[in-house]
Amino acid sequence: MTRSAEAEENKLPMKPGSFRPLAWAALLLAVFLWAGGDGLSASQGSAGNIAVQKASRGQVLKLELPSAPFPHRGRQDGYRYGDAYYPPDPHYSDSSVHVFVPAGFRAREAVDLVFFFHGWNSSIAEAERDFHLYRQFSESGVNALLVVPELARDAPDSFGGNLEESGGFARLVDDLLEALRGYGLLARPKPGRLVLAGHSGAYRVIAQVLDHGGLKEHIGEVYLFDALYDLENLFADWIKRGARRFVSVHAAGSETSAGAERLISLLQASAVPLAVARDEPAQDWRRLRSRVLFLQSPYDHYGVVSAGEQFRGILSSSPALVH
Repeated sequence: MTRSAEAEENKLPMKPGSFRPLAWAALLLAVFLWAGGDGLSASQGSAGNIAVQKASRGQVLKLELPSAPFPHRGRQDGYRYGDAYYPPDPHYSDSSVHVFVPAGFRAREAVDLVFFFHGWNSSIAEAERDFHLYRQFSESGVNALLVVPELARDAPDSFGGNLEESGGFARLVDDLLEALRGYGLLARPKPGRLVLAGHSGAYRVIAQVLDHGGLKEHIGEVYLFDALYDLENLFADWIKRGARRFVSVHAAGSETSAGAERLISLLQASAVPLAVARDEPAQDWRRLRSRVLFLQSPYDHYGVVSAGEQFRGILSSSPALVH
């Protein structure tokens, strides 16, 4: 992945609008509790049909939400990248949103949510498997839910679909909390602290959410994993507005290193305090509590999330999330 490929194809945000393709009444909800081989059992709840599968580290709820990134009119005819064509089905037809509920999760009125967005040529399943997301999240000790929406599935595309619409992120959170209330996980839920994390091409959807996705007062932390290809100005604006925490981990010598340097320059020009350090294999994350932190990693593009347990470590040192 290169800056020219990643940024030039995707850097211009879609004009915000009020488009919402499906009504809440048409919500389809299927819930899976991940158990690595155990059978599924079906039950009926106020949220609809529920399929349940137990897990040792927690539970995975699989939802289909009308406010999920896709389907979206911007990809109703598919997408062409170079000589390759990516049709709507299966690349832009999946409205899945997976929610990992760690064992021992304590429900509160205001629920903290950590969103993880996958990058190019990936999917929810691949991101979870390759980055060990659920295990890292569980071991971080945070009392929160991990939310993983499906973006462009197995396609070289950073477009965020409905999450690029004005207020799109707020609608997703509203629909998500209502679905979890209907399922019985939460009583009268409202959003608490929100964290946005993503790998590689996820930079675009995160930048759009920060700029015009809504719930700005709730979004306190952003974690980018080798993802600063472009839109550094939007990240700088959000940081300067008083973000609680921003962490960028970039592979040494990668094109995102240049993006990190551009963002550092923007912040230094506004006298924003920041720290630059190395992503060490045996990192003491408790010492890395700077509000704005850039980490140069010895790992490659796909190793910056899990090879050094980075996702777990950053979460475990969060000043905002309840442990």
